[in-house]
Amino acid sequence: MQICWLGKFIIVKAIYKLAKKSLPSQGRKKGPKRYITASEIAVLAWVVLSNQSYRRALDDLKRLSMYRRIGLERVPGSASVSRWKRSLLATVVLLIRLSFYRLARTRIRGKSLVIVDGTSIRLGRASSHYLKRVRKRREYLLLTVLYAPEIDAFFDAVAAPDTFSEIEALRNYLLDALVNAGIFWGVLIDKRFDAADVIEALERRGLVPILPARTGKLAPRGGSRLRAWMNYETFRGLIGNVRSLIEAAFSSLKAMVGDVIHSKSWKARICDAFIAILAYNVARITALSPN
Repeated sequence: MQICWLGKFIIVKAIYKLAKKSLPSQGRKKGPKRYITASEIAVLAWVVLSNQSYRRALDDLKRLSMYRRIGLERVPGSASVSRWKRSLLATVVLLIRLSFYRLARTRIRGKSLVIVDGTSIRLGRASSHYLKRVRKRREYLLLTVLYAPEIDAFFDAVAAPDTFSEIEALRNYLLDALVNAGIFWGVLIDKRFDAADVIEALERRGLVPILPARTGKLAPRGGSRLRAWMNYETFRGLIGNVRSLIEAAFSSLKAMVGDVIHSKSWKARICDAFIAILAYNVARITALSPN
């Protein structure tokens, strides 16, 4: 579903309302500026969706008087934004889960299918010509996600340097996350996850693995890999190509926030990626809202 037409004004205000309603009420924090967490999350969303430097994004926040609509009496500085990106990541992850569950209650009954896939996001502003001249390799952030196609929303993600792989993200974190959720019945993945230990781990935990097998000399002749391949052929024959939905979701996500992350520290980069996922989920809620 295309949701990039909503615009950052609507999405940021919706994120502020979700955070204010869902997060525990702690009153205003100590200090001369006394920001609340919901306002801090909204400022981060504004900066990420603006796809500009902190200074320019905050100048726009002040010029357009948007800061008053998200519970602020004054516009924070760049140092505050940097500090919030380091400290509020766990809160952003919580809001992603809450937005997912809100969508799930209105979209499906029972358990859902989940797709595990990854996309890369460029880091830095340097052009390919400059990097070639200085003999540097362009860096990418690898975003591996749990996406429910029936709900059209992201449940969780892992953001890491591109030296890691999607299968490492699944083994080390995402597998436990989707099992502990208890709301998924099957996992649709591509052939890069075609490893016996991954498939058997899914089967042991009561999940149906659905994936195409590698061919040639690596084609399965039996066991868990063959079962997963048969699941895939049956699923594709009955349902069709569901994987195209997650590619459309990635396209909409990048259309909202841009396909480049400009932050320099890895904590800030990871927070930027998760803010983008939160913006997508909240935009889905807003697009489906009767109001």
